[in-house]
Amino acid sequence: MPVLRAAAIALALLQAPMPRFETRLTRDVVYGTGAVRAPRPAPKPLLLDLYEPVGRDVPVRRPGVVLLHGGGWTRGDKRGPEPYSNMTELCRELASRGYVCASINYRLVADDPPGAAATPLDRTIQASVEDARNAVEWMVANAARYGADPARIVIGGSSAGGGTALMLGYGERGRRLPIRAVLDFWGGLGSRVDWIANGGPALLIVHGTADEITDFSAAQELADRAKKVGVPHELIGVPGGRHNVPLDRIVGGVPIHQRIAAFLERELP
Repeated sequence: MPVLRAAAIALALLQAPMPRFETRLTRDVVYGTGAVRAPRPAPKPLLLDLYEPVGRDVPVRRPGVVLLHGGGWTRGDKRGPEPYSNMTELCRELASRGYVCASINYRLVADDPPGAAATPLDRTIQASVEDARNAVEWMVANAARYGADPARIVIGGSSAGGGTALMLGYGERGRRLPIRAVLDFWGGLGSRVDWIANGGPALLIVHGTADEITDFSAAQELADRAKKVGVPHELIGVPGGRHNVPLDRIVGGVPIHQRIAAFLERELP
């Protein structure tokens, strides 16, 4: 790592906002609808849980964050439980540092969303990207109500949620959205890695080096591509970490969630 960049990261770690706010949770906010065919054809309400900082000195127009749980597009929920609760915990952590954060549900394979793709899984992946886009649009539309900055939106997720966040953040459907950063937790883009292009959102990657489901090479491919095209990025490789790394894990002497906050402080000033 170049000396100047290492120094910038170290400074950001020192300047990153520390947890200092109480948080307010509003459950089951409808952010849109999505077509499903199971158990019967109908529009399905899409729900999010919203975490906000509260207090007299809460910053005005803070970045809005949208996070997606993992579960292989077949299971999982915005509230957890383990091992899907890491995005819920991150939302609470970021809200305590001054961010507005939404943990969202999205359509899964059991919903049988319609679409042109050949397989139920591929149709569901496409639907998840549509739902993530709807959630970002909801955050932008409701920014004034919740004190978020509609020009500084972050999309992120774990495992399948990370893959969805990457596809929205760097794919065609996200081009006109004000996404300024993507947080990928042990996800990947696979053959779509070349979607990352110059001028795209900053990218943070957290991935265990011993991940038994999504190989660590997926994270290295993302970082290599971001470096090649000049996208600001950081790869946090968790030594010996498997899938679903706890975000309070210490890496390089600093908890991962503190490094996430430092990254956002650096890339979304």
